[in-house]
Amino acid sequence: MRLTDEERALAALIDFEIDLCQLIKDITHKPLERALRFELDGEAPANGLSVKVRVDVIVGFIQKFQRELTAGGYSTFWSLRSEGRRPRDEMVVLKTLDDREIVRWRRTAGPGQSPSTADILAAIDRWAANCRLHVVGAGADWLALSFDTLPGDMCAFADDVARFCTNAVEQNVGDDPESDTAAVRAARRLCPQTPAEIGVKRLAHYIQESRSLFLWWD
Repeated sequence: MRLTDEERALAALIDFEIDLCQLIKDITHKPLERALRFELDGEAPANGLSVKVRVDVIVGFIQKFQRELTAGGYSTFWSLRSEGRRPRDEMVVLKTLDDREIVRWRRTAGPGQSPSTADILAAIDRWAANCRLHVVGAGADWLALSFDTLPGDMCAFADDVARFCTNAVEQNVGDDPESDTAAVRAARRLCPQTPAEIGVKRLAHYIQESRSLFLWWD
């Protein structure tokens, strides 16, 4: 699909390479729109691209093209666009190599700013001191991470995560963490000396196996 005149004009306005915009259009087959940055008084147009597309398409695009985009100084993220009562998944492309930027754009925070955006950014930095991770998605009240390398002490890491986001266990391994007996056994082998509850051990095992983590503050 060829870029429209409006999409070419948008690329020039936000200083995005035409070839990159054409690649995104070819893969997603969706219109390219200007991304919105969340401000205290509402949303504001910003220098980024937004494409309404399914999460699986976003994940596939990141896995296949992120290295190429990184070489050009761009990053791709999963986020949500507010559209009436039903938010829509969107792929956001920013001209930055700072994966925390999407957290700042979306002003990710918990209810009543607990935790605040600054708290979440500090937690990401703390976790990143023990492994190599990337922010791959963020919304007003949620965060998605992927791991290139894992923390040396998975159990202590999972315990820190669970303390920071009290719903982390339920969000990642379900509300009955003992239901999968094979996963429970594997989690106990992973954390044999940890006095933490089985949910935290299951979370450690989940992160190790999936190399991903989703956090949501509701």
